[in-house]
Amino acid sequence: MSKKKFKKYSSIGLVALFTVASFPGLSNASSINGFGENVSANTVAIGSHSDSVFNGTANLSEELVNKVDPFINLVDGEYIISNKEELQAKITSTEFKQINEVLNEVNSHLKQLKIESEKYNKYTLQTKDNAVIVTPNKGITTASKEGRRGIEIHWNHVEIYLTKTDVGAILKGGASGGTAALGAAIGSLGQLPGAIAGAAIGAAAGTIVNEYVKGVPLVIYMPYWKPIDNMKVYRQ
Repeated sequence: MSKKKFKKYSSIGLVALFTVASFPGLSNASSINGFGENVSANTVAIGSHSDSVFNGTANLSEELVNKVDPFINLVDGEYIISNKEELQAKITSTEFKQINEVLNEVNSHLKQLKIESEKYNKYTLQTKDNAVIVTPNKGITTASKEGRRGIEIHWNHVEIYLTKTDVGAILKGGASGGTAALGAAIGSLGQLPGAIAGAAIGAAAGTIVNEYVKGVPLVIYMPYWKPIDNMKVYRQ
């Protein structure tokens, strides 16, 4: 990843402000995005209130992810371990099982995205730098000041790209409506891998509401382990 200026939010204050209890209707919410599309926020996978994305990520760490990363490759739209025997010699059997659980979950999501993209033609899938990039097929302006909307899916994290208009809708929605607006933008791109806890989505919206006063194109970096603690928001 190239050098970028990260802005990190106050986890204590925002988690308190954006707990799942503060937006119980998120799973059934809907929103009109900046391009006139009525997108239901329930297309975002809202799982348990845990801070982890997958069941197998509870004990993952940045150290383990960095150790495993050189062994993970995207081949024909699927993440595989390039040299299992060598990796197994470097990590424990429990850690190896956790990594496989994560890869299975991400690969399942990528397979579903491919099916839906071909069936509904709402977005396009491309591969670049060991990631799958999801971009909408219509409704997004190409003006540079607007930025781009899309999701980059990596084996260990996602990067959510929001346009100036998307961010404006989040700011306009404030504490409660901003979460639904972010959920709608994500839902229009076919969800996220696994089950992102509602608190993580709320914290992402809270970061934007707290740190920006006007709509600018942004990126949300969200790892699959402890996304609330490790999430970052920065400009495109």
